[in-house]
Amino acid sequence: MSEGISSTKFRESMAHFASGVTIVTMRAPEGPVGFTASAFSSVSLEPPLVLVCVGRQASLHDRILVHEHFGVSIGYAGAPIDPATARMMVARRPRALELTPVGLPALRKLVEQFIAVGFSKFVLRPVVAPTSWRAELEALATAVGDLQT
Repeated sequence: MSEGISSTKFRESMAHFASGVTIVTMRAPEGPVGFTASAFSSVSLEPPLVLVCVGRQASLHDRILVHEHFGVSIGYAGAPIDPATARMMVARRPRALELTPVGLPALRKLVEQFIAVGFSKFVLRPVVAPTSWRAELEALATAVGDLQT
């Protein structure tokens, strides 16, 4: 993680975390690993820290994980969210609408905020399936593809 990440940037990035279940990916000594975590939260602004809980029964429980390569799954909306989907999202997570970026410029801004605090891997997923996956992937590539390292 970069030195000099401001507590304000870290706080803003963590405020945009909306998913109830998180997909965590990182690099372990034997290679990339990933798992789902239902417990993920900000712990400290100085230094910027997140907490991820791994169950004892998980295959990753006893592995040593390298902290430099964290990833996050981000749900986004390409257009304003229809009322039925909005109700379902709010029922699962009260702040979901507030925290879900609407439009690709908003998604890009959120990804940039996560990059600024040390995240390096992303799963970007539309909250509503697009009518054309090819068009969606092309639009995503145009909107955020240049952020790849």
